[in-house]
Amino acid sequence: MHPRFAASNRSLTGPLAFVPLALFLASSGHARTEPAAVAEPPTQLEPIRAKSAQAMVTSLGLVTHLDYRNTPYGNLQKVTEALKYLGVTNLRDMVPRSYRIPYETLAGLGFKFDFVVRREGADELPETIRELESFQTRHPGSVASIEGLNEANNWPARYQGLTGFPAAIALQRDLYAATKGSKELHDVPVYVMTLGGAGETDYRKLGDLSDCADLGNAHIYFPRGSPPSAVWDSALALNRRSTPHLPLTVITETGYTTAVRSEHRVDEDVQAKYLLTLIANAWAKGVPRLFVYALIDDSTDYSDWTRGLGLYRFDWTPKPAATAIHHLIRELMATSESKPVSEPASLRFQISSAEPRTQSILLQKGDGAFELLIWREQTLWDGTALRAVPDKTTHISLLLGGRHPRVAIFDPLTGRQEQQVPVNGRVEFDLAGYPLLVAITSS
Repeated sequence: MHPRFAASNRSLTGPLAFVPLALFLASSGHARTEPAAVAEPPTQLEPIRAKSAQAMVTSLGLVTHLDYRNTPYGNLQKVTEALKYLGVTNLRDMVPRSYRIPYETLAGLGFKFDFVVRREGADELPETIRELESFQTRHPGSVASIEGLNEANNWPARYQGLTGFPAAIALQRDLYAATKGSKELHDVPVYVMTLGGAGETDYRKLGDLSDCADLGNAHIYFPRGSPPSAVWDSALALNRRSTPHLPLTVITETGYTTAVRSEHRVDEDVQAKYLLTLIANAWAKGVPRLFVYALIDDSTDYSDWTRGLGLYRFDWTPKPAATAIHHLIRELMATSESKPVSEPASLRFQISSAEPRTQSILLQKGDGAFELLIWREQTLWDGTALRAVPDKTTHISLLLGGRHPRVAIFDPLTGRQEQQVPVNGRVEFDLAGYPLLVAITSS
């Protein structure tokens, strides 16, 4: 989080501050129709083990505010339609209180929740645990994780006569003990509480909470439209001070705002491109759960950066980011066989690019088909001039080992796919400022 960026004053469940510690293509990014002639491929290429495409997709989540009844979230039919369109089944929201209808409905449809303990209910922890036990009993598996206080430094709670950091720490310890001591919840992972806009001083106050959480927990936002890598590593490094002995950290809030009157905005196309890159980076780094903030803009006060973080506009029309995530998930989850592979296989390939920052991750779908996700992060927004920076394309040459009768370049931003016929095992295409998928079907 940028140390000079002021924390937002929105309500408890909003994202609360940027964490410094915390995609059209300009060229189309599509396959070239006339691949350059190349030499015969070598007989041996190093095999690369794929990751499960389904596992990557199911690591994605969305932040919702299902009890904001006087906002678009009050239209449960629209909420359900949007979630089904996106293909995301993990939701992060507050523990249900008196208004349970949307939580019960979505759990009945197979959605799973990361439930966050409410600040206003901190002193009611036994009741919170009973509510979660009952919810898990009614909808087995629907409580996927439980989380301590949301950005406790910005929204301090009172707990057992304590306030501020001591209250948040005591609540975290008791939450962990109560969850692990519950017959219904003992297998549910507990995330550590989050801080928002925090620096070293706050993390020193928090101390080491590795013994009262199963996973670390970070919120990462990007001031003035900076690209994902600008703050990612420093944000996680600072955050890990609270859980230095835990192996993994989840990201329960991240995203890009399109709030038109905020200095931290990007335009909607850049939001889509950056989010696709952010997801690709998280998958490559093995982040076990990534929650994008948020499903929809719940206000039209676009002077507040937090109000423009939605994948949908206030009127439920999808932003390009919603369409892009829909395309990405649909492509990765589409299979031609009903019986999925039990263990991802390996593929022999080699990528050549003039751009050294080009990255890739090999995925395998349920029917055995491979999808190579390839991207190159770029700065796509001028945070001073508040305008988009044109994408720069780089040429990619992909050399494949073995026989691959069908290769296609899939653009998640547009949903378009172009077939390629490998020449001497090689496929050529251009890559711009967001990820593309190369679908590879072996003979």
